[in-house]
Amino acid sequence: MDVFHCFRVAELAFKLCNQLEISHEEKEEIVLSAAMHDIGKSKIDISILNKPGKLNNKEWNEIKLHPKYGAAITQMMGYSVNISQNILYHHENSDGTGYPKGLRDEQIPLGSAIIRVCDSYDAMRSIRPYNRIMMHTEALEELIKDKKIYRNNILDEFIKLDLNMFQKYYK
Repeated sequence: MDVFHCFRVAELAFKLCNQLEISHEEKEEIVLSAAMHDIGKSKIDISILNKPGKLNNKEWNEIKLHPKYGAAITQMMGYSVNISQNILYHHENSDGTGYPKGLRDEQIPLGSAIIRVCDSYDAMRSIRPYNRIMMHTEALEELIKDKKIYRNNILDEFIKLDLNMFQKYYK
């Protein structure tokens, strides 16, 4: 698990929550969820997480368990149901193609939808064993190209964000 990735996603989520004018209480839960969104990866074999090539079906199915693991871990730690659900559903897509349940649009908790776009952006901008780093404009173009998987209003507001302060994190 890349802890710096989690912190960047939390920072992006904080900025997006401010842009969306989300209440202080809900923002706290969303940002905390974002900081822990990949905690379930601690239960995934490191060789799968660091595999440079394409994952086989067995490996991909294992990766897809990390939101469930993360939700269980945060529940055991005593975090709120909202935090666990934000983590559980952070890979759901607005068009129903995500996991673990194939939720659509408003079925996806707001926090999960926010984490989804922030997580995608940071993954595209970061060093990953399985893909190249994208420049800021490339990452935004990719988000727009795949807009069907993000909640429209959230993606629209993310694109409007001034992300200049975040460019120091990316090489």
